[in-house]
Amino acid sequence: ASAYASLMPIADDLIAGVGDDSYFLRRCDDGSLVWSYRSEFSGDFGVPSPVVGRHGAIFTGENNGVLWFKDLPQVRADQATAVDERLIPDSHTPVVVANQLLVAHDGLHSLSLRDGLSESWSVAGTQVSGYASIIASADRALVTTEGGKLLLVDLADHPGKLLDQQTLTESRHALLSHPAILGDRLLVRFENEVRCYHLPAGR
Repeated sequence: ASAYASLMPIADDLIAGVGDDSYFLRRCDDGSLVWSYRSEFSGDFGVPSPVVGRHGAIFTGENNGVLWFKDLPQVRADQATAVDERLIPDSHTPVVVANQLLVAHDGLHSLSLRDGLSESWSVAGTQVSGYASIIASADRALVTTEGGKLLLVDLADHPGKLLDQQTLTESRHALLSHPAILGDRLLVRFENEVRCYHLPAGR
């Protein structure tokens, strides 16, 4: 398996993972291979973790795009539910909110899990490039960008609307950490320090 990607449980007795140019399901008890998909194009970093849940499993890579397998492990590896080859994140894991998949690549994009990964909206095309991290609730998405920006995006009342943006740092060093929320505080690790930001109520 890739040294980067996490193993994610997909059922009581199955885990999903990312290997060298492949995605797989293995049994938890003995590690035996249950299902595998050989990537069409080789060379993915294998950083994004599989996204698993009631929608099945979603795999992403910078050479193979977004692949959705809804009925694992029954579905054959060559029968993906849907594929989006336009969005090719190499180091962030997309986030599922209700029936939408949020993917950061040249902007924040919402792909429909009701309509075969069709794009519902996109925003912040110039602010989001390279690495980004997403923290989402049912009605908001908070995105930190490689360039040190913090973006707040509406997911409910006006889906895809950029509600606010702030500059966290103007350092020449890329922001490559994933922030954490503790109560009403946002914790972000920069190159040689950790900063704490207050999150206003209702934002």
